[in-house]
Amino acid sequence: MKRLSLMLLAILGLFLFNGCNDEDPQPIQQEGSGTISTLKSYTGISIQQAKTRLEADGYIYIKTETYRPDLRLHVFGITISNTIYGLLEASSTVIGCSYSEQAEKEIALSLFETFSKECIEYMLDKTYKYSGFVKILDEEGSIYTNRQTFKDNYESNKLNINYCYEMWETTNDRLITEYSYDYEEFGEVAFSYLNIKIVPEELLNNKLIVNKIHNK
Repeated sequence: MKRLSLMLLAILGLFLFNGCNDEDPQPIQQEGSGTISTLKSYTGISIQQAKTRLEADGYIYIKTETYRPDLRLHVFGITISNTIYGLLEASSTVIGCSYSEQAEKEIALSLFETFSKECIEYMLDKTYKYSGFVKILDEEGSIYTNRQTFKDNYESNKLNINYCYEMWETTNDRLITEYSYDYEEFGEVAFSYLNIKIVPEELLNNKLIVNKIHNK
């Protein structure tokens, strides 16, 4: 299922991206960080508390993916708005939250850019690591550790991009924005937040988890 595939990739990314070069924050015009606050607010609470909040907003439970007894992904969605939330639970606490939305290609690209700008604002005056990736048509794709270089390639090729992501990480947070398009009418964008402070240490870069998500 396409919708869940990007959601799983987003959650996987919360563990995968690591070891990127430090980049100094670049000041931009203040635009608010409401989405990050929302995603972050779902972490550090029980899955039942998060479920109650989502259901109050009209989301319904879809499924649970279990990667090991103490690590689960709970998926909630609203069909009419093509939106999905994924809650990553470890040891009875939500440690990560991912939001994805399906929309027409141009709208999805615009939303990806909005989410990325929100991350840049959030990182103002913080020390962070950055990583970006762009895959164009059938090419292998390129990884970037400098945001401006990523942006230049993205702006020059965005109508032909199949998949891209940006990741920012501090000692407390990991933020990932993603865009995916596979020649269908709609594109998909995802925004993921991992609360590093409450993630069990053995999970941060656990290869067993990565293999299970890929069904290896």
